[in-house]
Amino acid sequence: MITITSRTLVAVLGAFALVASPLLPTHQDAAPEHAAIAAEARVFATHYIETLEGKNEDAIRTLFVADERFAWYTDGALSYADADDVIAGMRAYAGITFKTTLADITPVVLDSRRVSLRTRFETTLTIPNADDFTYGGVITWLLEKSEHDNSWRVLLGHTSTPSGPPSGK
Repeated sequence: MITITSRTLVAVLGAFALVASPLLPTHQDAAPEHAAIAAEARVFATHYIETLEGKNEDAIRTLFVADERFAWYTDGALSYADADDVIAGMRAYAGITFKTTLADITPVVLDSRRVSLRTRFETTLTIPNADDFTYGGVITWLLEKSEHDNSWRVLLGHTSTPSGPPSGK
């Protein structure tokens, strides 16, 4: 029987990392292709926000993969299981306008058809006969390029906001 302690395992993995790291591809190795994909993902982030703000249901449907792989989580809980859920959530905002700004949009290219994307956001809701309020946090997406029309779609999304009430403006 061979016994491996956690210290031994860490040492072995560390040695492997030192030996193998020069052999692994780096972001710079695929820089031209990755740069183009990253640029597309940044454009998608802006398009995503503009589409939601426009509240056009047909356009909103095009943002998400249309199968059981899609899920959207908010603060750790499943919020939406498909585009219809997202649209139902948007309908709750009837009569309310919102404006979202994104900052530090950071794509991580996984391969030619998948990108992880994260950004900070701040959203201001304007409600008739009430004070506006603003909240913010982070959005993360796992995007997949559609084989059908070559557009980016959300496969998995997550929004996190700090706990506590939104700040007033």
